[in-house]
Amino acid sequence: DYNQEEESIYMDFTRGYGIDYLEKAERKFYFEGSKITLCDKFTMKKDSVITERFVSFIEPVVDGKNVILDDLVLSPKDEILPKITLESHPGHIAGTIDNVYCIDYILTDKTDFTIEFITPKN
Repeated sequence: DYNQEEESIYMDFTRGYGIDYLEKAERKFYFEGSKITLCDKFTMKKDSVITERFVSFIEPVVDGKNVILDDLVLSPKDEILPKITLESHPGHIAGTIDNVYCIDYILTDKTDFTIEFITPKN
């Protein structure tokens, strides 16, 4: 759902996971100039570890809690350090393999996550 007053998009993506102990998974994007803010909120029936994963072909540079991908900065609201791994996945072209960087923020005691995607102003 698009909210013109907030300049935001909301989506419920609970059914996308098929996890019986996940009651609700909600995502909201806020748009503000050269910044997009992503807010996720999870409602769980039991304590769970949640991994927020972002995938990139660009090798990330870690700067504390922030991750830099060329001219894009991923900056989480909380002090959560990213875990970076290089993984191979089937490519979009049949029979190919792509190497991608996985940027994981692991939530062990939280059910909400906010991160800003910031680009330089032109």
